[in-house]
Amino acid sequence: MKPKKKKMPGNSNSKQNAEVEFSYAAPEANEVYLAGSFNDWNPTNLSMRRDPQGVWRLRVVLPAARHEYRFIADGIWNDDPRACAYVPNQFGWCNCVVEVAPTGSQGGASAKGEITKAPDALEQRSQSRINTE
Repeated sequence: MKPKKKKMPGNSNSKQNAEVEFSYAAPEANEVYLAGSFNDWNPTNLSMRRDPQGVWRLRVVLPAARHEYRFIADGIWNDDPRACAYVPNQFGWCNCVVEVAPTGSQGGASAKGEITKAPDALEQRSQSRINTE
């Protein structure tokens, strides 16, 4: 995910929103969607676009909060290996987490936890899977 600070014009809560870019590398996939707590886990309404390198991308404006999400590639639910954290879900797997935090009066919100394969997050995910089986 690549967070961008963004002030939403005409929105009184603009300091509470951030544009977050979700990305998922799946060069062989025919279609990839994003589903999460921010869209009621709808598996088909947030379609991602593939770039020439086979990375699927989508920018979503999210309110300041902790959001859970997963990717759906060709009908199969997948983890984001770059997520800042993972939490167990009711299906015995884990949801990925992105946190959007307000930055105060000087600007918009920012997404927290931009990482690349953080070992502690992967360990947390591994433990969550073990504890839910």
